[in-house]
Amino acid sequence: MYGMHSNSHFTELPKAIEVTVSVLVVYPAENPVFQRAVLAFAEFLQWHGGCQVAIDMWQRGRLAEQGPMRWLADQAKSVARVMVVSPQPNHCHTGPGEHTVPAAAHDLFPLVLNMVASHTQSPNELAKFWLVHLGTAPERSGIPVELTSCREFSLNRDLEKLCRHLHQQGSKRPGLMFRSGLAYGEKATGKLKEAVQQLEAWQCSQPGGAGEAAPLTKLMARL
Repeated sequence: MYGMHSNSHFTELPKAIEVTVSVLVVYPAENPVFQRAVLAFAEFLQWHGGCQVAIDMWQRGRLAEQGPMRWLADQAKSVARVMVVSPQPNHCHTGPGEHTVPAAAHDLFPLVLNMVASHTQSPNELAKFWLVHLGTAPERSGIPVELTSCREFSLNRDLEKLCRHLHQQGSKRPGLMFRSGLAYGEKATGKLKEAVQQLEAWQCSQPGGAGEAAPLTKLMARL
């Protein structure tokens, strides 16, 4: 399978019905709770969202061989869409969890910001980059200025919309709709829902947080 090690626990998940849209996921180096949500998002896209996902966690060998700059350039050039995960709100820093943050994340996120900035004068190139908020979205001032012109999606309300637009714009087959060939339900979104809820709870528990976790949208509850 594209970009994954054969011994990954992820290979035990159900196989996607079809793979049509190639996607690169790039994220900031934050904390283990955030890292778990990033992984759950990538797994959902790969196995239930009809996507062929490239992410540093599944391509460590190739990344080490090519180096962060070349790996990112090659992946961004070959995929239909680059998903850039937004940083956490400023009050969130470290957190407990079993998922450590890969060293490559510290290099890849600044590189993708530079890549986005280089396309600011080219709307067609810039449209390839989408900004995704996993948990509570940061204040506008907390979003890197390079990403403020990117199309935004929040998993709290836009999961189905994101997948639908991926297939409408990323597929070579005109008129392909997300639900036409892919079925996803509570089982499919369960791990992602749990990871995002834990991230939101962690964000709200930090000094400066909202004090209580924002509920995951009714959309995710009924998927």
